[in-house]
Amino acid sequence: MSEQHRQRNRKPYLLLDAGGTLIFPDFDFLLQQAHLVGITATNEQGLTIYSQIVYEEDTFAHKHGHQPPPGGDIIRDFYHRLGINEETVLKRLSEVA
Repeated sequence: MSEQHRQRNRKPYLLLDAGGTLIFPDFDFLLQQAHLVGITATNEQGLTIYSQIVYEEDTFAHKHGHQPPPGGDIIRDFYHRLGINEETVLKRLSEVA
């Protein structure tokens, strides 16, 4: 990973989706939910994962315009990258929605 990429990941990253909705998750809450299924991560790790996801989605949007990215669900992808399996992710998302 380049130094520029590392520096970018240290800053909060905001994403405005096509509808103008501001997406900036509550990492404390998301990580508490992950902890309930045995995954321990810090806020810094959560921010790094989130920043990587948003960077990848931004890069995809830059290359492909308004075509939605594969997956396209930031919270689901966040949990996957923490190491939570699909069934557990869906269960947690249904419980917190």
